[in-house]
Amino acid sequence: MFLTTVNLAKAKSNRGQAGVSWDVMFVDGIVICTGSRKQMEERLDSWRTILVQMVSAAGTGYFFNTKRNRLRDKLVLRKHDPFVNKHVLFFEKRKIRSI
Repeated sequence: MFLTTVNLAKAKSNRGQAGVSWDVMFVDGIVICTGSRKQMEERLDSWRTILVQMVSAAGTGYFFNTKRNRLRDKLVLRKHDPFVNKHVLFFEKRKIRSI
């Protein structure tokens, strides 16, 4: 992941006001622009995490949703499937949304 942080202190806004500061972060071609460093970290954390649907490999149709890091490979978990009453593999089927 390519990550660069820039603080533009005392920059002028479009209306020519002095004393406006921005924090800007470039992450893999995505620009995050906020008024403070804390807001930037919160936005970056929400960008990193996604909600995914995990489907049972037993073919029962049982599924559950879980969170994972956006930069990781697709998840494969071993968990209990109540329809067959056994532990089976669950594969990531699709991304639901960013959290």
